[in-house]
Amino acid sequence: MARAGLLYLIRLLRLIDMNPAVSTSEAARRLGISKSTLIRAVNRGTIQPAFRTPGRHLRFTEEALEEVRQRLGRSGPAA
Repeated sequence: MARAGLLYLIRLLRLIDMNPAVSTSEAARRLGISKSTLIRAVNRGTIQPAFRTPGRHLRFTEEALEEVRQRLGRSGPAA
């Protein structure tokens, strides 16, 4: 089981290195929505996080946020 955990951590580190990810709060700020709205959308399956940390925190890549922005009809990060 420890080996599976190590392999998961290695994949996670590679993903983070290739696509820097942001927290739920930062993702919500960039989308111009509240953190609770973002979490609700994730729970409903409307928005997919890039991954969850070992502590179960959500992380989002800029690419994923851009897709959501397009669906929301917004052009860039919220001010």
